[in-house]
Amino acid sequence: MSKTSQEEKGLDQSIKLEKIANKRAMPGVLSFSGSRQLLYMNVEAEELCSQLLETEPERKLDQEGLVPVEVHELCDALQQAPEAQADMKETDSVQIRRVIGGDRFPVLIRGFLVPDLTNDLEPRFLVLMEKMGRRSQVPTLETKIHFHLTDREYEIVTYVAEGRTNKEIAEVLQISEHTVKEHIKHILRKTHATTRTGILAQLLKHG
Repeated sequence: MSKTSQEEKGLDQSIKLEKIANKRAMPGVLSFSGSRQLLYMNVEAEELCSQLLETEPERKLDQEGLVPVEVHELCDALQQAPEAQADMKETDSVQIRRVIGGDRFPVLIRGFLVPDLTNDLEPRFLVLMEKMGRRSQVPTLETKIHFHLTDREYEIVTYVAEGRTNKEIAEVLQISEHTVKEHIKHILRKTHATTRTGILAQLLKHG
């Protein structure tokens, strides 16, 4: 193969890799000190927080008016987690997941209590935010077992996690929309949730 052909092949590969990278949604990233001081916030996190406020104008924000209070509540939960009471230098990290934003704009937030292994400074909080939809994490088989879901219920939950409507799920599975609603009622009961977002929150919590 000539040098020119090799360069063209390498260029084509780079373009393909760039396209793949562009398809992957960058999560919102927030970093807080142990005293809850905001240390870092990327553009994606700013946009998600702004969209959350647009869909719910009455949403409560922190004192600086930048971050939903649920994010700080997540940090509180991280700090109070049993794992956090142990010597953090013996632990990789502590993680908690929650879903905020309601059915109109559900956002998965994942909080990490990260130990500072370089010195004795207090640990920091890392929070990742991601809009839930068709690219959301698929519920694991562990969640199916934990909540005693049938094969059909697990199948429907997977489509719910993708952001599909009852009508879309019915079309894919070739069943009636009424049947889908009945399955979701059973799933709500088994997961002790009251909304579709609540189902996802429970599944992610135990996934």
